[in-house]
Amino acid sequence: MALPEDWLSRLLALVPVRGRLDIYCSYGAPWRIDQARAAVGEMAFHALVAGSAVLEDPTGGPPLRLSAGDILLLPRREDHVLHDGSGAPAAPAHTRTGSNLLISENAGAGERLDMLCGHFVLARPQERLLGHRCREHGCP
Repeated sequence: MALPEDWLSRLLALVPVRGRLDIYCSYGAPWRIDQARAAVGEMAFHALVAGSAVLEDPTGGPPLRLSAGDILLLPRREDHVLHDGSGAPAAPAHTRTGSNLLISENAGAGERLDMLCGHFVLARPQERLLGHRCREHGCP
């Protein structure tokens, strides 16, 4: 018996994309990530491997709590903030080069977060399906 197809699988079948893994975050609380908007034709993603995170809703809604196994996909290219939820100032992070990607770490002693962050890159014609070009350049 075949499993029902989820929305992400259906989207990826309609819209050819390439994925790019940008950085692996390994933080102890307190931590905070302020991420700038994605480039035109790109969608940021965050995959929580361990721990939890709070997304400050870029559209002004209530914060969203994420936990291990969650994948956050931001198709509208918004600036966004992820943090540990403690309200404490973030421990300084440093970045080093791993074998295939950047690794960002801090010395926070609180709850651990392991997260993969990257972008899905859409082919030029398909980016219109998500409204990127309309918001950037206006559509007839």
